[in-house]
Amino acid sequence: MDILLLAFSNSRESPLPTLAEEYAAINKILSPRVLRQHFLSWAVSHAALDDISYYLTLFRSRLRLFLFSGHAGRDRLLTEGGDSRAAGIAHLLGLCPKLQVVILNGCSTAGQVQALHEAGVPLVIATAAPVGDEAAMQFSKRLFQALEVGLSLEEAFEQSIGAALAQADIDVRRGTGFEAENPDSPLWGIFPNPAASDAGRWKLPTKAAQPAPAHFTENELLLETLYETLAKSNPRVQQLFGQGAVLEERKEEIVAALLKALPAPISEHVRKLVAPSPPGSAAGWDTIGPNRLRQISQTYQICMDFMIYVLAAQAWDHLIEFGDSWKLAPGLKPELEAFFNMDRSERHNLDHFSILRLLHEVLKANAGDIFIAEYNQLKEDFLENEAVKTACFFLENLRQQDEFGFPPAEMAELDARAEESLAFIFSKLGFIGNYLLATVRNIDVQKYRHTEQAQFEHMVVKWHGTLGFYDREFRRQPEFMDNRSVVLLRLSGEGKRQFLNLSPFIIDENTFEAVPDTSLSKLYFFAYRSAADGHLMYKYVNDPEGDVIDLDAPEFYDRRKKASKFQLARAQFEAFYEQIFDHKPLLS
Repeated sequence: MDILLLAFSNSRESPLPTLAEEYAAINKILSPRVLRQHFLSWAVSHAALDDISYYLTLFRSRLRLFLFSGHAGRDRLLTEGGDSRAAGIAHLLGLCPKLQVVILNGCSTAGQVQALHEAGVPLVIATAAPVGDEAAMQFSKRLFQALEVGLSLEEAFEQSIGAALAQADIDVRRGTGFEAENPDSPLWGIFPNPAASDAGRWKLPTKAAQPAPAHFTENELLLETLYETLAKSNPRVQQLFGQGAVLEERKEEIVAALLKALPAPISEHVRKLVAPSPPGSAAGWDTIGPNRLRQISQTYQICMDFMIYVLAAQAWDHLIEFGDSWKLAPGLKPELEAFFNMDRSERHNLDHFSILRLLHEVLKANAGDIFIAEYNQLKEDFLENEAVKTACFFLENLRQQDEFGFPPAEMAELDARAEESLAFIFSKLGFIGNYLLATVRNIDVQKYRHTEQAQFEHMVVKWHGTLGFYDREFRRQPEFMDNRSVVLLRLSGEGKRQFLNLSPFIIDENTFEAVPDTSLSKLYFFAYRSAADGHLMYKYVNDPEGDVIDLDAPEFYDRRKKASKFQLARAQFEAFYEQIFDHKPLLS
C-alpha cells in the first residue's frame, strides 16, 4: 500500500504554533481516505532526524509523498533535537523508487530543490514563507484538500497557491530555471525534475489496496485468532485446543479461557468487545457502530501501552543491574525523554510504534538478559513485520479519525478492517499467554532458629484475565520481590528471573491504601505529564479516557503521613527519570 510520510518539526527553542494546526488539519483531511485504505498516511508531530531517517528507510519501497514542515536553511533542515543535513535526507529520498513528490513547507531554498532533483526526486513543491507564517499553513491545507478530492499535483498546486496569495505577496515559480540562482535564494513554486516532466500529473490513489472482507461477523475473526494464537502458549487454552473444542460449540468456555490467559488490562478491553449486549439495550461494543470502533481503538492502545511499559521497565532493570556501564545513547535520550514529558494533547497523537522502536534501540545498544524470553521473536514478528506496521498505522489513524466522526455509510467496512487489524496484531503477541500480571502487597521475612536461610513470604494477588478473576497467594522464596508493586510473572519455571517489576509505569491504587482491601485492585497506567504544573497523571485501565488521576491531587493527601498516598509511586518515577536521563524531572 502506498504511504504518505508527513514530518512536522518544531524547534524546542523556537516553537511554531501553526505547525500543530497544520498537523491536525492535514490529518483530518486525509483520515477518511486512509480508513478506506486508499493509502497510509504517517504523521510525525515532533520529527527528529532519527525519526525521518528511520521512516524513510522503513517506507522505502512504498513511499509516494514526503512532506517536511519546519525550519530550514540552504543545506539543512532543523529537526527536533538539532540540524539535519539536507543532502543526507535527499539521498534517502532518492532511494525510494515509487516516490512522486517532496513538499518543503517553509524557508525553502534553491539549493534544497536542486539537491532533491540531483537525488532523483521527480517533483518538488516548495514554499519560502517564514516558517509558521499563515500563508505557508493555508497553502499546505489547501494543497492536501485538493489532492484529497482527486486533483493532480499540478492542479492541486494551482488551487492552493490562491490561498497563499490571499495572505501574502508571493513570487511564484513554475518549472526549471532556478538552478542558476544563488543557492540561498528563497523559492516558492512547483519544480518538476527535467528527467520526469510528467510528474505533476500524479494523483492520490482512489481505490483500496485490498477489498474489505465480503462476509463479516463481529468478533468471529478476533476470537478465532486469539484461540489459535494463545493455544501455542497458555496451558488451559492449549488443552481446549488439543481436545478439539470449537468456538461454535463451546464458546463460553473457550472465551473464559482466552480472557483468563491475557494480562488483566488487555483482557478487560477484549472482554468489552466480545461480551454480548444485554437484550433491549442500546448498541454496545459487540455491534457495528462508533462505540465498537472506539473500543477496538482503545484495545489497541492498551496493548501498545502495555508493551511500551514492559520494555521501559526492562531498560530500568538493566540500568540498575549494570550501573555506569549501561548507557543511553545520546541520540536516543532526547526522544525517550520527550515521551515521558508529553502532555495530554501530545499523548493523544502518540505514535506508539515509534516509541516501541525507540525502546528496542535502547535495549539493543546495551547488554543484558531480557525478561521476556520471546523478545527476539517479538522483534522479528512485530517490529520488523510490514503487515504489522500496516495494521498499526490503520488503528492509529482510526483513533485520530474519532475526533472528526466516523462516516455512517462506511461503518461496516471500517469495523471489518479494524477487527482484522487488531486480530492480526494479536496473532503476533501469543507470547503474552506465558505471563501473568500480579500485585505484590506485603513481604514478610521468615527466619527461624532451626533454618539456615531466611525466606521471604510475599502476599501476591494474581490477576487472571479481567480484574474480576484473581487468586491470592502466599509465595515463599529465597529472593524478595519489590513491595507494593505490579509485576509480570513468568508462568514457566524457566529463566534467570521469575518477575519483572512494572512500577511506576503501572501501579495498583489499592496497594497504597493504609489498610489495603486484598480482594480489590485498581490498576493505572502512566498517562502523561500535566502541561500546567508537571504533575504525573495516570489512567485507570478499565476506563482510560474517563478516569484519569493526578497523583498530587488534594483528595490523595494523607494527613497522618503529611504526603500524598502515592508518594512512593512519585518517588519511583523520579528515581527512574534521574537514573535514565541524568537529571531530575521538572515536577512541581
